Parts: sequence; structure tokens; C-alpha cells
Amino acid sequence: MTTALELSVVSTSVPNMTQFRTAGAVMASLEVNPGQASDLTRIVADPKLRRQLLADSNGGPSDELLAYLRKHVTIDRREIWRRTLSRWSSRGVTPILAGDPKYPKLLGLCWDAPPILFL
Repeated sequence: MTTALELSVVSTSVPNMTQFRTAGAVMASLEVNPGQASDLTRIVADPKLRRQLLADSNGGPSDELLAYLRKHVTIDRREIWRRTLSRWSSRGVTPILAGDPKYPKLLGLCWDAPPILFL
């Protein structure tokens, strides 16, 4: 039986290095996130906040959760996740981030939408 979620996702392509870098930062953030995973979804879905999450500089983000994540997520953890996701991709697993065109629209409207999906 096909679910509505499966119907709302179009075929995927192989992610590029930027997608792996972003997905790695999201997975590393989930490890230290003091709240719910869905709290991170707001940051990932917003292009400006997403860029701040990925920034290597220590510029002060205005968002409290984002500031916490920037302080506690190490570059090493992000790199470990980037490499892990790259290996998963060779097995056909593709990360889809909140805010990306392939992220299911209806799921994005849920109050507890996950920041990342794997197809």
C-alpha cells in the first residue's frame, strides 16, 4: 500500500557535497539539541538560519537555540556525519532537509515535523 508521504515525494537524485555538509550539520545538531528534534526543523527550513547553522565563523546568531547549537556542535562531529551520509548515499539513501523542495509539503506543516528525512 502506498502512503500519502510516499506520494508527495518525487524521485530523488544523488545529493551533492553541499547537501551532505548541511545534512551532516543537522545530524550533529540533533546529537546535542536540548529540545525536541522538531525544534531544529524551524532552523533548517529557514534559509537564513540554515546558513548561520553552517557558518564556521563565530558571529553571534540572534536565535537562542541556534547559538546553543553553534557553541556545542564541533566541526569534527559535522565532518563525521558528512562522511557517514556520503557512505549511506552509495547504498541509495538520500537525505531530504526541511525547507528543501523535495521535503513533503504537508509534513512541513506539522508542529513536530522532523528536520531531516532519509529516502
